[in-house]
Amino acid sequence: MVNILERVYRRLPSDPKTQRGKRVAAVPPDLAGDIDQWREVAIDLNPESLVFPSERGTVLSRDNFLRRNIHSKLEQVGLGWVNFQVLRRTQASLGHKEGVDPKAAADQRGHAIGVAIDTYTMTDLETRRQAVTTLEEALQIEPIRVFEVTR
Repeated sequence: MVNILERVYRRLPSDPKTQRGKRVAAVPPDLAGDIDQWREVAIDLNPESLVFPSERGTVLSRDNFLRRNIHSKLEQVGLGWVNFQVLRRTQASLGHKEGVDPKAAADQRGHAIGVAIDTYTMTDLETRRQAVTTLEEALQIEPIRVFEVTR
């Protein structure tokens, strides 16, 4: 787990935008192991130090990190246009598709459930096609017949 008490905004530590932003976020076991290994070789071993500092030991710029570390890998697979917003929506949408509890997902991202569903979660075309097909089958829709009304 990671206890999130602050955020970095424009390279300065500050309070999260909302109270939901202060949270305990779950970390999957493999990632937790990777972070533990990284902390063992970190320059500053103080528990209060930054986990991922810049080369100078300062707060890492998210834009620089995206440009220097993530874009080069994404460009190799034709996804050089991806930004953090796209990554967040992808995480929300894949979790929804895999049946992750919407409340748990919202809590993990530090959002209200409405924001998590309405803003970040997007369904793919196949899921929407299946939804309308399921409704069609449930209603057993027959062709509509038009009758002429005479007086």
